[in-house]
Amino acid sequence: MYRLLLVRGDSTRDDSLVRMLRAMGCAVTEVYGHENAPARLRAAKGEVDLVILDVGSPDSGASEIYRRIRADCALPLVILADRGNLNDALTGWGRGADDFLVKPVGPRVLEARLRALLRGSTPRSDPREGPLGGPAEDPLEPPTEEVIDLGPLRVHTVRLTAVRDGAATRLTPTEVRLLLELAAHPRRTLSRRNLLERVWGHRHAHGDPRLVDACVSRLRRKIEPDPSAPTLLLTVRGAGYRLSV
Repeated sequence: MYRLLLVRGDSTRDDSLVRMLRAMGCAVTEVYGHENAPARLRAAKGEVDLVILDVGSPDSGASEIYRRIRADCALPLVILADRGNLNDALTGWGRGADDFLVKPVGPRVLEARLRALLRGSTPRSDPREGPLGGPAEDPLEPPTEEVIDLGPLRVHTVRLTAVRDGAATRLTPTEVRLLLELAAHPRRTLSRRNLLERVWGHRHAHGDPRLVDACVSRLRRKIEPDPSAPTLLLTVRGAGYRLSV
């Protein structure tokens, strides 16, 4: 059973999301007030697998919490945003969130996106207790560590780290998936829309291409010696992104 921390911006209670998550076999702890999330995470260290941050209304004060949560932990972080509040979601993406979902979100989409983020994590208890924890064909069984060499960069897909020039840096699950998708198409340019669908699972009508730009920018700060003049993760103007190796 995976343990999720659901952080709400106010005390307005909406049980539908909690019911969906529990139906998937997850244990859910709710925290009210974004400012309470960092302390709750520190207190529950080792007992939470993923954080869902409901940013609520615009100007909810959530943007600073993204940075504080990411500074405290490397857990997968998902933003849940109202359709009219995508700017907050994009701010959070740039500050370390792994994915965002627009409300209302259906159970199939929610489960698929959580599966992608939890893949490779070890559940805190019996993994057979629910759909996310795993039926017989459980795709969430911890995979064998794979190391991908991308020229000067070595990516460890399970440990979620990248090593360049002897220095290791922590990657998010989405950053790893982005690198692997680009590596699967060497020297080929992939459009932002293409990456949205392949990496994030967003259909063209629902994804915002700025997510890709924000992720690339953040990733370059981790893997490029000079992010302003990248030599590995390249922009092809008007077309998309590609790896130089």
